Parts: sequence; structure tokens; C-alpha cells
Amino acid sequence: MIRIVGTVALCAVTLSSCFGESQSEDVQKFERSELHALGSSCGGDFFAVRDGNFVWVRGSETQIAQKDVKIADLGSHQLAMTATFKAGSIVTTFALNDAGNIAKIVDITFNTDLPPEAWAKAGISRDQFYARLKDFKNVPTMVLCPPAAT
Repeated sequence: MIRIVGTVALCAVTLSSCFGESQSEDVQKFERSELHALGSSCGGDFFAVRDGNFVWVRGSETQIAQKDVKIADLGSHQLAMTATFKAGSIVTTFALNDAGNIAKIVDITFNTDLPPEAWAKAGISRDQFYARLKDFKNVPTMVLCPPAAT
């Protein structure tokens, strides 16, 4: 999973953030939780939203997977996390269970079509980028855990 996270961190560069007063309960819970693999008993490595970034935490090491994310409630316990990459945006859609404590990535889309020169400058081909996004969709189902005491 770390290889996938590192790849997404490499691919996600400049992203936008939104922390409004009218956030839904699902968005608020998602943003203040640690997202651990289901079955891990809220232990070990996890994803989290910290300081407006979507991060991967492994022990004492934190790696930014996506900077300055914006999380929106789509209704029906679905959240969209948007981050920008070059001239487009990456939208990761999470489905939450009815209790709002289990999250699964259901879709990742990249909304743009960069010219070949832009892909070359990014240091990754279009096909490699989409293959890595497809890999990221295979992140296991996650449980939203309260943050560990620091």
C-alpha cells in the first residue's frame, strides 16, 4: 500500500482546501478520524486529513498523499475528496456505511486531458498515471477511528 500512496503523493501536486462552518456530520467525522484498514482494530498505519492534506501515517512518519484537499458531502453517505493536479482535478469518492464509520473508495476520476508535453514534464506517462489511480482504488475498506492521543 505504501508504494501506491507514494505514487499518488507524487501525482497529486497542488490542491484546494475548504473548511466551512456548514460541513455535514459525515465530512466532519471523516476529517477528524484516522482511516485504518478494516479489521486492524484501529492500530497500525492509516490515512487521515491533517492540516487540509490527505496523509498516510506509518509509525512516526507522515507522507502527504494529496495536498489541500476539499471534501464535499454528496448525500446518501457519499463523500467526494477533490485535489488538483496540473490543469485538472482528482476526485476520490468514498462511500460510508449508514453509521458513518466504514469508508470504501468507490471511484477515482481525473478530470482533464493533459497534452503529451505536460505528461512528460510531470515525469509520468498518462497510462502510468491511470494505472496507479486504478491501483489506488484497491485500497482496502477503512474504518474511521478516533485519533490516537498524542
